[in-house]
Amino acid sequence: MFKFLAKFGLKRSEEEIKNFLSLFGSGDLEENGMVVARAALIHYRSSSLDPEFSKLVNSQVGENQGPISTYILQLNKLLKEFHGSGEYQNAAGMKLWNITFRCMSNNSFRHYGTTIWENAAESFESAKQYLENELEKASSTGNEKMADYVKGALALYDFIPPQFRNI
Repeated sequence: MFKFLAKFGLKRSEEEIKNFLSLFGSGDLEENGMVVARAALIHYRSSSLDPEFSKLVNSQVGENQGPISTYILQLNKLLKEFHGSGEYQNAAGMKLWNITFRCMSNNSFRHYGTTIWENAAESFESAKQYLENELEKASSTGNEKMADYVKGALALYDFIPPQFRNI
């Protein structure tokens, strides 16, 4: 019974990865840039608040797959919270991390992660521009907390998890 459930879970994850890859692969540079920028904001904030995120996202191929699989549940919860509160741009950025962690959770999904991050890399300049615009907005309104947050994300807009860096 356990083997059946595990196989079913892997099949479901693979379907979700393929669906995301199809959507992300068909997005234009500006749309994908926004997703990557939001993912950078989430990366900065998550790493600041939870060292486990940073440890897991920097895992090498085959490392920490158990904890990564468990962390996917937390990412799912955050994704639902973003959707529920109407924060769709943040939800898109969180979805990129959710799918990335799925690709890291099983070596047979690694090629999908590589493809996703190849697509993401094409939109890094758009992501940088998006974040620079967000920084300008935050600075012009005197929102120093948001400005600091965006500055942190600007250092991460072109981050690729180590196991997908062979592009």
